[in-house]
Amino acid sequence: MLTPFPSSSNPDSAGYEGTRLINYFFRQIEGQEHGILVARSGMKEFADTGHQIEAMREFKGDIFAVANGSLWRIREDSATIVGSVASGGARMAATWRHLAIVADGRYFVYDGASVKEVETGSVTDPFDVESLDGFIIVAGSLSGRNDAITISSLDDGATFSNLQFAFAESDADDLVAIERLGEQLVLIGEKTIQLFYNSGDIDMPIQPIDGSTIRIGAMKNTIAIADQSIFMIRPDGVVLRTGQGVTAISRQEISGIISDVNSAFVFSEKGHEFYAINRASGTTLVYDITNGRWHERTQGLTYGSWGVTSALSQNGTTFLGCSDGKVATFEADRFDDYGTPLLNEVISSPAKNDRKGFRVSGIYLQLAGGQTLPDRDPKIMLQTSNDGRKWGREKWRTLANAGRHYREVRWNALGRFTALWWRLRITDPVERDLFRMEIEAK
Repeated sequence: MLTPFPSSSNPDSAGYEGTRLINYFFRQIEGQEHGILVARSGMKEFADTGHQIEAMREFKGDIFAVANGSLWRIREDSATIVGSVASGGARMAATWRHLAIVADGRYFVYDGASVKEVETGSVTDPFDVESLDGFIIVAGSLSGRNDAITISSLDDGATFSNLQFAFAESDADDLVAIERLGEQLVLIGEKTIQLFYNSGDIDMPIQPIDGSTIRIGAMKNTIAIADQSIFMIRPDGVVLRTGQGVTAISRQEISGIISDVNSAFVFSEKGHEFYAINRASGTTLVYDITNGRWHERTQGLTYGSWGVTSALSQNGTTFLGCSDGKVATFEADRFDDYGTPLLNEVISSPAKNDRKGFRVSGIYLQLAGGQTLPDRDPKIMLQTSNDGRKWGREKWRTLANAGRHYREVRWNALGRFTALWWRLRITDPVERDLFRMEIEAK
């Protein structure tokens, strides 16, 4: 019988380990009930700073990054320091004239020639920065409150007035981020969200929109903008999408493993748009905005973080800032990360037969492939389980099939089960999209 692939990661489900898609994401086949599993692309080094990338932004056609207390201009095979900033929690925004950087409670501007530190008027200890209609908006503290914003002079991110400031007045909660959503500025707090706009007022142009307060807060380092929506994580771990209303997009299995988020960002790959969540430990959780499903990403052969901390798109190319200091791009026909092996793994949900035992005579799999490697034949591994926790021995099959665009593999005489879970794993640097699976049982 045709067996559908799991369509979403569902870790730690009650009674078993849960379905997992590690470095795979689901793609529905139009006009059909089933889908395929698409392997994430390998990463190619574009440039290397040697230090963790904290933030990236495009400015005057170039990519700039903050790493190790420096502002770097990123070009292919070149990462050049253009000035000194602070290190820690860097955020960036830009107008046509200035690139603004907030890091470690300080504010800096770069005009294309040099970097200088600037005082932000009466608002101190800046922690976030955004741009709107030629203004640079800085979030920080004022009069003991941590929900203040101030704005620069128009088209001049290096000049601030002590008299131009505002508070997120709807509730007395600290801000965690400010974001631009279309022509609006979104102030996101621990308990509320409020929308501001450019009113044209001479004294303080950026004003709150009456009745725009949403009484939902967010965790710090979890906010990103995509598809005309705000993606963020509520303090209890529930992942939210706000746009035309507020929608929870995480199940309990996902929400239950979210804690100590280091960063969150959006990126595009292979026609899909994603929201990624880096945790202090464990895999990077990734929500597919295109189809509403979850998967996980790692780097290397362990279940650790993907190692990507930020992303931006320029001229149709996705650039990835990484914890190892590299700025990378996706390469569709690459099946490793800068030469480091890439783990792809799938764990199924249980197949049952109305509580009756059944014997599995074979499992048949069709997948992309057919390549050979210079020193060995590439392989795929299958394991099976009766409970989704304890796994049987590894059963390896070759993927070598020179001259063909796909590969068919089969495992025979797999034994008797009261319920069947299966796990597939590939680590060799070859094509690995999964097209079709059939289980023969009676």
